[in-house]
Amino acid sequence: MFRSLIRRVLKRDTQPEPVAVPSIQIDRAEQQRLKRQALLEQAIAVAHDEAAAAAFILQCDYPDARRQAAQHLHSRVHLTQVLQAVRNTDRRVAKLMQQRLDALDQAASREAQALQAIEQAERLVAAPQLVVSQVTELDHAWRNVGDAPAALRERFDAIRERLRARLQAQTDLQRSLLDANAELAGLEAAVASEMPADAQETLERLQATVTGLLQSPEASALPAARVQAFSDQAAHVKATLAKHAEREAAIAARTALIEEWEARAQQDAAQLDDAALRQAWQGLPAMPDSAAPELAARYAALLATIRQARNPVAAEPVPAGPVVQMEAVADPAEARRAMDAALGALEAALEEGSLQAASEQDKALRAMDFKSMRPGEERMARLSRLRAELARLQGWARWGGNVSREELMKAAQDLAEQDMPVAERAQKVGSLRERWKSLDASAGPAGKDAWQRFDAACTAAYAPVAEHFRMLAEERRQNLEKAHALTADVVAYAESAGVAGDPESVDWKAVSAAISRYTQAWQRLGTIERRERKAADADFAKALDLLRKPLSGRHQIEVARREQLIAEVESLDAGAPRATDSLRAIQERWQDYARGLPLPRNEEQALWQRFRQACDALFAERRESAKTADAERQQHLERKEALCASLEAAVDAPVPTLSQLLRDSAAAWKEIGPVPRAAQQQIEARYEAAVVALRQRADASRQAASQAQAELLKRKFMLCRRAEQAVMDGTMDESQRQAMREEWDALPALGGGNERAMAARFAAALEGGEALRAMLQRNREAVMQEILQMEIRLGVDSPAALSQERLKQQIQVLQDALRAGQRQDQPQALLMQLCTHPALLDDEAAARIQRLIMRWHDDAEQNAA
Repeated sequence: MFRSLIRRVLKRDTQPEPVAVPSIQIDRAEQQRLKRQALLEQAIAVAHDEAAAAAFILQCDYPDARRQAAQHLHSRVHLTQVLQAVRNTDRRVAKLMQQRLDALDQAASREAQALQAIEQAERLVAAPQLVVSQVTELDHAWRNVGDAPAALRERFDAIRERLRARLQAQTDLQRSLLDANAELAGLEAAVASEMPADAQETLERLQATVTGLLQSPEASALPAARVQAFSDQAAHVKATLAKHAEREAAIAARTALIEEWEARAQQDAAQLDDAALRQAWQGLPAMPDSAAPELAARYAALLATIRQARNPVAAEPVPAGPVVQMEAVADPAEARRAMDAALGALEAALEEGSLQAASEQDKALRAMDFKSMRPGEERMARLSRLRAELARLQGWARWGGNVSREELMKAAQDLAEQDMPVAERAQKVGSLRERWKSLDASAGPAGKDAWQRFDAACTAAYAPVAEHFRMLAEERRQNLEKAHALTADVVAYAESAGVAGDPESVDWKAVSAAISRYTQAWQRLGTIERRERKAADADFAKALDLLRKPLSGRHQIEVARREQLIAEVESLDAGAPRATDSLRAIQERWQDYARGLPLPRNEEQALWQRFRQACDALFAERRESAKTADAERQQHLERKEALCASLEAAVDAPVPTLSQLLRDSAAAWKEIGPVPRAAQQQIEARYEAAVVALRQRADASRQAASQAQAELLKRKFMLCRRAEQAVMDGTMDESQRQAMREEWDALPALGGGNERAMAARFAAALEGGEALRAMLQRNREAVMQEILQMEIRLGVDSPAALSQERLKQQIQVLQDALRAGQRQDQPQALLMQLCTHPALLDDEAAARIQRLIMRWHDDAEQNAA
C-alpha cells in the first residue's frame, strides 16, 4: 500500500494538475461506505420478494447486507438454496437458515402429529363403542403435539367436543340404568310382603325406560351384567306380582263361596250336603297360609253348623283335664271301634309303665261322646279299671318325682358354690331344668313353692353365666356400632373419592387400598347378634359396592390398556430406526399404569408375562434385523468402494464427460445405503478425494476455456478497433480488408451467443463509409462513460484524471442500482454490450477495455470457485 502511495505521489509531481493522495483515500473510504449503505438499502428493498432476496445473498459480498436480506427468507426452497451456498462462507447466515429449516421441520412434524391425532379422533367418533382410556390416550397424544396450527386445533376441538358428548351420553345412560336398578330393587322389596296399588305401572315404566336406554346409540356402553341383572330382577318382580294376583284371586274365590254357603246355612243348614261342600272346597285354588286360619275356621264352623242341624245332641262334659274338640263320627259302631282301640292303647301303656302315653290316651277317651255311641257296661267297667290303675301309678310317680325334685334342688344349690367354666355351668343348669320339666310330664306338676325354690337356686347358679352372656351381648352391641360406623366411613369415603364422577380424576390406587383396608377392618370385627349380623353384612356389602363396582370397571379399563400396550409392542416394526425408543416409551407407560392402579396379582402377572414375551420377541427380531443390516451395510460398503474405484480410474477420462460422470456418481452415492460406522469416515474421505480430483481437472479445463474465450474476445475486439481505425484514417483498401477478413475467419467463434454481435461490428467496420465515421465519433463519449461505469461495477481502477468523474458516476451507478433493484444487467452482458458498441477509441481506452475483459474473466473464475 505504501508503494502505491509513493508511486501516486511521484506521478502527481510529474503531472501538470496533481491529485492529492489523502483525497484519493477519503474518496475510496466514502465509496466503500456508500457501497455498503446501498447494499443495505437494497437488502431492505427485497423484503417482500424471497427470490430476489435469495439472489441478492448469493451475489452480495457484504456480510451485514446478506444478514439483513436473510431475515426475509422463510420458504424451504430458498432457505435450502442459500444454506448450501453460504454454508462455508457466512456462518451467521448459514446458522439462521439452518434454524429456520429446523423450525419448518418441527412445524411439519407437529402438523403431521396433529393430523394423526385428528385421524385417531375421527376413528373414535365413528367407532361403535367408545372407551374412556381411548379418549385419554388421544388427549395425551394431542398434548404431545404442542403448538398446532389454528385450523387443525379448531378441527380437533370440534371432534373432541363430539367425543365428550358421547362420553357424557354414556355416563347418563349408565346413571339412568343404575337409577332404574335402584328403583326396581325398592319395588321388589315392597312387593315381597304386599302388593302396592301402582306396582304394575311402576314395573312397566321401568322396563320401558331400560328398553329406551338399550335403543340409544351409546347402548354398547351399558354393562351387560347390569342389564342382565335388571332383566332378572324385573322377571322376579313380575313373578311376585303374579303370585300376589293368584293369592288375591284364591282368597276372593273362597271368600265368595263361604259367604254363599253361610247365607244358605242361615236359611236351612240341614239341606246342605257336607260331602259336596267338602269336594267343592278342595276343588278351589290353593289358599295362602296367611288367609288359611280365618277361612278354615269359618269353613269348620259351617260344617259344625250343618252337623248340629242334622244331629242336635249335646256333647258329654269331660270331668277332668283339658277337653279336645273332635269331629263327631256319624256311625256309632265306628265310634265304638275307636273306643276299643283307645282302651287297648291305654292298657298297653300302663303295662309298660309309660304314664305319658297313658295320659294321652286317657285324654283321647275323655274327648269321645259316649252318649251317642252307647259303649255298654263292659267297656265302661274296663275304662274305670284302667283309670284307677292310672291314678295309682300317677301317685307313685308323684312321690318319686318329689324325691327327684329335692335332689335336683340340692344339686342346683351346690352348683352355685362350685367354680367351673361358663359353658359347663350353663350346660349343667340347662340339664337340671330339663330334668325338672321331664318330671312334670312323668310325675305331675310340682307345687308352686317347690318350683320357686328350684328356680331361685338355678338362677343363682346361672348368675355367672348370665353375667358372661350380658358382657358378650354388650360386646356384640359395641361391635354392631363399630360395624355401622365402618359402613358409614365407607360411604363417606366413596363420596369424597368421587368414584361416581369423572373416573380420570379418581386416585384408583388409593381406592383399591381403601377397599382392602375396610375389608380387613370388617373381618377383625368381633361377634354380632345373628339376627343383626345378616343386615349389617348386607349394609357393609352395599356400601363397599360403591367402591368395588367402579373399581371393577376401572380394572377392566386398565386391563384393556395393558392389552393395548401389548398390541402396540406386537405391532412395532423391529427394523424401524426408533423402534427401541418407542418400546421404551411403551414400557414407561406400562409402569405408569401399574403405579396408578395395580391389578390383582394373578391377572397383573399374566399380563406382565405376555408383555415381556412381546418385548423379548421384538428384541430378538431386532437382533436378527441387526445382523441383516450389518450384512447390507457391508454390501453398501463394497458398492461405494467400487464407485470410488471408478471415480479414481476416471482421472484420464475426456473432460466433457466429467460433469455427467460426477452427477451420476453423486446420484448413485445417495442411493447406496449406510455403511459400517467404522468404515464410514474412511470411505467418505476416499469419495471426497476422488470427487475433488475430478472437479479440479474439470475446473482447470473450464478455466482454460474461459481464459481462451477472454483472449479471443480481446483479439476480436482489437481486430474490430483496427478496422474502425483504418476507416477513420482512410487507409482501408481491398487488400487490407481481405487480410483482416482472413484473420477474423482464422479465429474461432465466441461462445455464449456473442459471436453474432461481434461479427456484425466487424462487418460494419469492413464496409466503412461516412456514416460509420460519424457514428464512431458520435459514440465515443457514450462508450467512455460505459467504460467508466464498467470499471466502477467491476472494481477496476480508473485513470487518476477521472477520479472526480468516477466518484460522480459511482454515485449515479449506486442510485440506479437502488432504483432498479435486482433487475440491473449482469456484468457479462454489459461488457459484451461495450465490446460490440462501435466507437472511436484511443489506445488507453482500448487498454482499459482489455483490462475490463480480464477482470471480468477473473471474477467469473472466483464465482465459479
